[in-house]
Amino acid sequence: MSSIFYSRYQLVRQDGSGTHFGCLLKIEDANKNWGVADISPLPHLGDLSVDEEIRQKGPLFRQALRLAQRDLEARKNSICLIDSRPVAINTLMTDYKTIAKKGTIKVKGDQHFPQLISYLQKMPELKIRLDFNSRLSPQAFNTLIEQLPKNIEYIEDPTIWNSKDWIEWNKQVPMAVDFSTENPFQHLNAWTYLIIKPSRQNADDLIAQCRQYQKKFTLTSAMEHPVGFAHGLHYAQNYSENVTGFSTLELYEKLKFNECFVVEENQISMKPSGYGIGMTELLQDISWTIR
Repeated sequence: MSSIFYSRYQLVRQDGSGTHFGCLLKIEDANKNWGVADISPLPHLGDLSVDEEIRQKGPLFRQALRLAQRDLEARKNSICLIDSRPVAINTLMTDYKTIAKKGTIKVKGDQHFPQLISYLQKMPELKIRLDFNSRLSPQAFNTLIEQLPKNIEYIEDPTIWNSKDWIEWNKQVPMAVDFSTENPFQHLNAWTYLIIKPSRQNADDLIAQCRQYQKKFTLTSAMEHPVGFAHGLHYAQNYSENVTGFSTLELYEKLKFNECFVVEENQISMKPSGYGIGMTELLQDISWTIR
């Protein structure tokens, strides 16, 4: 019988736009073997609060339990889940000012279309991923899609999921689905890429389904704590088929955990720091409670 412990945290945005609340989860077996994972809800995108996730044993809680159990088994058997191999990452652009010179970029888009198109046209040699977090209306996206440059790799969640509209748009530009109100595998013609966030989703099942249906996917972080990020990096090292989206650590003020990662030249890697997902000493130093 395993015991469950929690350690709540706050992540402060570098740009001053707010604070993110989450909770690390630790399971411990009768022999004091332990493993950790991250519960990192995004209430502004429809998640429960962290307290409600724990109380209701919601989907993020259940995924954290799965990952923590895997971490426990790895630590118990002296297995490292992450090695020093670098993982290719896109560059995250949160404004229309910084111009990248190479690689793949991810641009957080909005409804200021003239500024957005002008910005994209300054980087004709790069692969561009556009993410709107479902902010656009279908009418607005129909206007935008005619103006897009040719170097768009895909467009992620331009509108709230609507399989009928997305099927038509996917014929014009590759669509990527992140948040969906339906099972996307029931509407295979509506998207080209699936966004998979291992700290939030059962990545093993989703990757298997993508391969079964010969669909593309991008593995990405989810604005989570470095513990959740590390779990995702394990998947990126072993399953990624394209440039990943593990670019969100820099959005928050740095924690000691950030020092476990090395970011350089559109790549990220992790320093050796223990079995499982590592970070052993840091995890032993923080406070854990039953609730």
